[in-house]
Amino acid sequence: MAVAKRLLLLRHARAERGGASDRKRPLTPAGRADAVRVARQAREHGWLPDLILCSDSQRTRETAACFAESAECQAAILYDEALYLGSDDAILAAVRGAPEDVGVLMVIGHNPGFASLAQELSDFTVPDEFPAAGLAVFEVTAAAWREVAAETVRLAAFVSPDDLRDGT
Repeated sequence: MAVAKRLLLLRHARAERGGASDRKRPLTPAGRADAVRVARQAREHGWLPDLILCSDSQRTRETAACFAESAECQAAILYDEALYLGSDDAILAAVRGAPEDVGVLMVIGHNPGFASLAQELSDFTVPDEFPAAGLAVFEVTAAAWREVAAETVRLAAFVSPDDLRDGT
């Protein structure tokens, strides 16, 4: 079956430690730079979302803003508190609930849910348990988001900001 949709999982970029509550931790300057690198890579490859579902934490909001601005992406961003430290089941439920007219869906969230879901959807072992600002790109053969499952997705690419620091 042909590719019908694309799913992008973007883990938030590196955030400050301590001080603020976990939900309110901002990105570090290095985290912002990583989000920009990954966004530029996504734009270069044509991996721009039609819709972004995003955890409501400060670090995910800032990652979404950095991504959208750097990739020159006009996608609507919807914040969902269920994605804050969400399990793989919670993330998959958000994906399955996406509007059917969305062709490319991005979810921005957290580990361990992202690492678990990425491994559930593919036989790919994500490096470093899905690194900060890591981007997994899945091709989806399911005609509807509600049908997304391991047998309807294939990992097409994985971008780690570590791989981009020297050349991008």
